[in-house]
Amino acid sequence: TTFGKTLRNGDHAAMREFYSLYADYLVGVCSRYIIDENDRKDVFQDLFHRTVSQSAQYQIHTYF
Repeated sequence: TTFGKTLRNGDHAAMREFYSLYADYLVGVCSRYIIDENDRKDVFQDLFHRTVSQSAQYQIHTYF
């Protein structure tokens, strides 16, 4: 998708938008499974990095 390619190309505005949309959700998921706060932060950072670096491969579908 265009957003995925923009995100992958390092567009900081796209990264901020992605972070603002999904950070709370990802932190919540990490909190359910990982007790140690430092480990949670590491896993969250790794998830965010992998998602951004591989974002051009994802297909985003929106249904209304």
